[in-house]
Amino acid sequence: LPNRRSADEVFTFLTPAQLRLATLGSTALLALGVSLLIAYRRRDTPWLNAGTALAALVALLCAVDWLYYETREVPDFDLLSPDSTAMVIEPTELRASADAKGSVILTMTPSSPLHLLAKRGAWCYAETATGVRGWVSSTAIETIGHTLAPDKTFILRF
Repeated sequence: LPNRRSADEVFTFLTPAQLRLATLGSTALLALGVSLLIAYRRRDTPWLNAGTALAALVALLCAVDWLYYETREVPDFDLLSPDSTAMVIEPTELRASADAKGSVILTMTPSSPLHLLAKRGAWCYAETATGVRGWVSSTAIETIGHTLAPDKTFILRF
């Protein structure tokens, strides 16, 4: 599964809020530079030319970054909490994709423990006790939460 944070930083090291601030600031500096160039058009001002060109470059890069953030695809899964565990309640298959047509990675028996990583519709992305990862139907598993009744007994096979 891609990590949402690393997926966001493929193109930039700025968060969207920092990017908006940088874009607005560089655009304001560009506007100031252009207005000063118009005001001092008869004088030789290389520092003003260089500053305006730099502001234009930063504003352009920020705008491209901002466009990237606005048009990128967000992962279509929901990340689950790190302590999400479950057990298999009926014989089922761990699959390579989140559908019944996905290739079978392994067949799991009831009471097999799973660490749930993400959820997509009726499928959960899970990791077995041996470290194998794949998709399992959420109808074939039961989550084990903190509200588990003490009289319920689970036999976990490893």
